[in-house]
Amino acid sequence: MRNSITVRLEFSYQGQKYEPTVHIDLDKMMEQAGTLPDFHRFIAKENNIDTYSYLYEVMESHEIIFENA
Repeated sequence: MRNSITVRLEFSYQGQKYEPTVHIDLDKMMEQAGTLPDFHRFIAKENNIDTYSYLYEVMESHEIIFENA
């Protein structure tokens, strides 16, 4: 059995609601990187959010929701 989680955030920016989500295979992540990622940055990259934008700064200020462990 594989270890996986769904990681997401909920926030609003400029009157628009965002819910970027990513499904992570933890076993694969640990095999490749040996450590868990910066989840905010990982979610942003997987959802095509520029890490040098105000949208990303707003996203960073919100709590990560872990689901489906």
